[in-house]
Amino acid sequence: MGILTKKKENADASSFKEQLNIRGNEEALKKVEQVKVIEDDSVIGKHVFGDLYNVDKNAITDENYLNTIMRECISMANVKLTEIKTVAMGGRNGGITVIALMDAGHAVLHAWNNDNYATLDIFTFGGRSEPGRAFDYVVSKLRPKRHKVFSVDRSQIRTT
Repeated sequence: MGILTKKKENADASSFKEQLNIRGNEEALKKVEQVKVIEDDSVIGKHVFGDLYNVDKNAITDENYLNTIMRECISMANVKLTEIKTVAMGGRNGGITVIALMDAGHAVLHAWNNDNYATLDIFTFGGRSEPGRAFDYVVSKLRPKRHKVFSVDRSQIRTT
């Protein structure tokens, strides 16, 4: 059985058949009959990620501060934190990684001390999640001189 995620106003297999315009194609109609309709937006994927350049040196080297702002950004994303881990990165450049697992996604911050550079990746799923708001919050706390942000819709409708 496949899963079809639709908004409530169009959440039935017959409206899905109409949208696909597959009347008369018996094989396709049989597949649609096997579709289970989920009447919410629980599978909507939102992915916001980017680069932060010339980050405030005091912020990027403070492991406790980075952990705290990642915890706070999770609440800004309108999801629930389930686990968080902070790891010191060794090597020539050194740095800190903070990984936050959420009930509906993840957030990862990699901060390189010597380069005053960080990357931030926030993926959430669910109609009410707000990863962009969480990304902006982290940027406001790390105060980079410049940053780039990208957003990708990772939603998927499956019918098989």
